[in-house]
Amino acid sequence: MVRLILMLLLALGLALPVALAQAQDTPPITDGALIISPSRLSLATEGGCRPWADSCLQTLQVVLRSTAVITSLAMVATDLRRADALAVIPAAAITPALAKDRVRPGEVVTMTVQVSLAGIPAGEYTGDLLLVRPEGTTSLPVLVRVRDWWPIALVVLVGALLVGLWFGHYRDREQPRDDLIVQAGYLNEQINTDKELPLIYRQRLAQQIAAARTALQFGRQPEALAAVVAAQDLWRRWQSARADWIRLVAYLGQLRTALDAAPAVPHGPLRTSLVRALDTAEETLLTAERPKDVADQLATVRSGLDSFRDLSGQIAAAQTRLKNLNLATAKDHGARLDACLEELRNLTFGDAAALTTLHAAVRTTVDEVAAAVAQAEAAAPASPEGEPEGVLGAAMVEEVPTPVRPLPELGALLGQPISANARADTRAAARRLLIFNVATLIVAAVGLSRYQKVISTS
Repeated sequence: MVRLILMLLLALGLALPVALAQAQDTPPITDGALIISPSRLSLATEGGCRPWADSCLQTLQVVLRSTAVITSLAMVATDLRRADALAVIPAAAITPALAKDRVRPGEVVTMTVQVSLAGIPAGEYTGDLLLVRPEGTTSLPVLVRVRDWWPIALVVLVGALLVGLWFGHYRDREQPRDDLIVQAGYLNEQINTDKELPLIYRQRLAQQIAAARTALQFGRQPEALAAVVAAQDLWRRWQSARADWIRLVAYLGQLRTALDAAPAVPHGPLRTSLVRALDTAEETLLTAERPKDVADQLATVRSGLDSFRDLSGQIAAAQTRLKNLNLATAKDHGARLDACLEELRNLTFGDAAALTTLHAAVRTTVDEVAAAVAQAEAAAPASPEGEPEGVLGAAMVEEVPTPVRPLPELGALLGQPISANARADTRAAARRLLIFNVATLIVAAVGLSRYQKVISTS
């Protein structure tokens, strides 16, 4: 505020008039018997004339002396022309008046010159006044400097100052905010029109855009910028390999469904660790640059599910065959199979050593059950158990292709209060940005034209 007041005072001081009119104090002209003082007339109107004034008269005086008798003395005005020859003070606007037309030796005669400057454009005008007498003609140079009316200059100067201050304020504080509003609105429109966008992507993008708008509502532009950049980055990665991301999202859903498909993974450490691994893969899906990173994590989870189903299938098959044994033998082997099944439930996903040990224990127990059943059936050959078919189906075995092309950049994606209507906020911010850019071009064009005018008149 202090700076604004000082600048306004400076503008006022620069715009106020300095002088109205003056005659230069120069040596007189001696032309034979006639002595003219001053030798050059100068008129300066620093304050200018009111635009609506019918007349704006400025008056100068010239003193004439003679050493001889002069009869029929007259003064003739000529047009005064500006340096660029585009404007003129016509001779009709210059009214010279002699006190008398006859001058005796030693007599002093005063001549008054009135110049009407109403409607005359600003600039420097030069020309001559002619003193005509029978003995000859004498030229009296005239210089008139016309300035625009000072209140107009002051209004223009103050207006330009206020516009400049508004420009600086908008550029430094409001323009970045409007940029973020427009970018958030653009992303929101893209989300709403992309019908293939998976739900997990849609939810995360909506959260980031909502966080950006909330931050802007409370004036926290850095937080809003971070949220918009995060949403932009997620959208870029989604667009770069959308087909692969769609297949990975479907694959992730199949693996979650497989937890409850027969044989379902029972509640316990194993299921908890598998769910945690799938959650980690889902988060990676929203942050990874390459689909292969997510595919590798899902393949590891798939391997763990296959191991569970393989062991669970072997244990279930062995438990089914126990009915062919006597009660005591079946109870002994059944207890060992139940212990293996409990150990399987308490296994933690990713514990490779425990899984290997459990595989060996299940294999041993199943072999013992098979041997006992074979002995009980009096050497009757038992039908070999076939290997369990793949538990996830052919669709999940398929490898997810990964792109080799580099991910493209989308480019740079902060006024008025944020409302509940994101589309209206986006349109309003876009209008303010357009007005700012157009006004900037107009100011630059006007400044350039004024600069060229000054150069041409200097």
